[in-house]
Amino acid sequence: MTWRRRLWDLTTLPRLRNCGRVSHTGVGGAVVRVSETDEGRRAGLSGLQSCGSPWSCPVCARKIGAQRSEDVAAVLRAVAAAGGSAALVTLTMRHHKGHRLSDLWDALTKAWAAVTAGASWSKDQALFGVLGFCKAVEVTNGEAGWHVHCHAVVALDGPVSPELMEELGGRMFTRWERKLARLGFSAVADKGGLDVRPVRMTADSIEQVADYISKITSEITSPTAKEARSGNRTPFAILRDFLATGNADDWDLWETWERASHNRRQLTWSRRLRDWAGLHREKTDEEVASEDRGGEAAIIIPKESWPLVRDDVADLLDAIELGGVDQAVRWLTSRSLGFRLVTQIVHYGHACVLVDTGAARILLDPGAFSSDFEGLTGLDAILVTHQHFDHVVPERLDDLRRGNPSARLIVDSQTAEQLSVDAETVTPGETLTVAGATVEVLGGDHAVIHPDIPVVRNNAYLIDGSLLHPGDSYTPVDRPVDTLLLPTGAPWLKVSEAVDYLRAVAPRQAVPIHEAVLANPALHYGMFEALAPAGTAVTVAPRAEALDLKST
Repeated sequence: MTWRRRLWDLTTLPRLRNCGRVSHTGVGGAVVRVSETDEGRRAGLSGLQSCGSPWSCPVCARKIGAQRSEDVAAVLRAVAAAGGSAALVTLTMRHHKGHRLSDLWDALTKAWAAVTAGASWSKDQALFGVLGFCKAVEVTNGEAGWHVHCHAVVALDGPVSPELMEELGGRMFTRWERKLARLGFSAVADKGGLDVRPVRMTADSIEQVADYISKITSEITSPTAKEARSGNRTPFAILRDFLATGNADDWDLWETWERASHNRRQLTWSRRLRDWAGLHREKTDEEVASEDRGGEAAIIIPKESWPLVRDDVADLLDAIELGGVDQAVRWLTSRSLGFRLVTQIVHYGHACVLVDTGAARILLDPGAFSSDFEGLTGLDAILVTHQHFDHVVPERLDDLRRGNPSARLIVDSQTAEQLSVDAETVTPGETLTVAGATVEVLGGDHAVIHPDIPVVRNNAYLIDGSLLHPGDSYTPVDRPVDTLLLPTGAPWLKVSEAVDYLRAVAPRQAVPIHEAVLANPALHYGMFEALAPAGTAVTVAPRAEALDLKST
């Protein structure tokens, strides 16, 4: 990340200047994500533009290289499972300091096309049982200038001896050499122009070959970028040396590299090999690079703070990896930088929702139609909107409290009368602090089910001024709401009234709940999506899975 940050002001590539620096929208902030791995806690960013360069961006290159390595390994595993074999073929060309990198690369591309086209290649495919290939380009620089060569994994449909693999490689080299000669270049097989190695079809060897074929973006993008085995430097080693010394010649080489590698393919596949192996459509470099990294969203850095955080973001990520989110909060607070912790919810069916603000874990309405919440621990509070059995079951509440002895139980006054345990009674107009979260009590009465059925009290809860659980009512609010937990179906509810309430609140995001009485709640979800006000997204939370409520 430090390399990329320094490239922002130096690179000739506009997309690299914005990579990891500017939000997807161009005006927003960033999201800090945290994951736990075998190596410890890891932190990264999402919500930012990515350049998708496997050649010039140290960050995108790692992601792309990892994906390409997985693809190569998957194909080799499929070949092994089918009883096939594979050869690793390396083809190089002669070069000297006067050759331009772009000319060498163009010649390589044309020579490889000649190797894998025409009647001779068709004959090789039939004779040796060639299923296909994947080819990667590697470039280094040394005393003799730029050295461009390709590595190809050639998949074969049966067991093929090393001698036959050598013969196949020799036939490929003949076409390679012939085309290079026509282009004004040369190659000599016994002087490094050709190398053929059988691939051992074991799990470990397959992984090693997959890593090797994509090493252009795995080994050489590390801060300790190694020199090539020949003593030449990889492009990222050149960049490393320039950043360390400021050597102008190294910068000239790097600029040449950026221009010559731009928009070139790093890994290419023959037709149908991926399909044969059962792989999905190959993602572009840009698609791979733009995928959000794994882990949970932890902190949102708004657009106002991001320009102030950006240049020191590596320090922020280090703070998280060393001391967790709490240390990151201290880092941001000490610099008077605005941020907010990401709220995460889990919908356990019907009205039961876990809200995790990062500063508090709050469970709402653990009722009879909900499930899978019983084993929750670490709760700071249990909030109940009203006394109906689909919102609270005393026996299940007792079990839940045994697993969370320090959790506060917060209810309306009528519900308190129904319970055999002590609870905090709250009424609309009160504001509570629950751990590190603020809870405002709104509402008052349950919606009318029928004039002959008494109306009970109903508390709505607004958490941190952004997430509203209305219980069983159309609780009006006098301020913008970020997320509305929207009742979907009930004896007291018509879908037209739910839509009217959705439009009245006009949240940024609506998450449908209270759906257990419906045979097909998806019909209602579709109506909400179709009739929601402009600017409101309807998001159906997966059952018992975490959903991040991120700002746009």
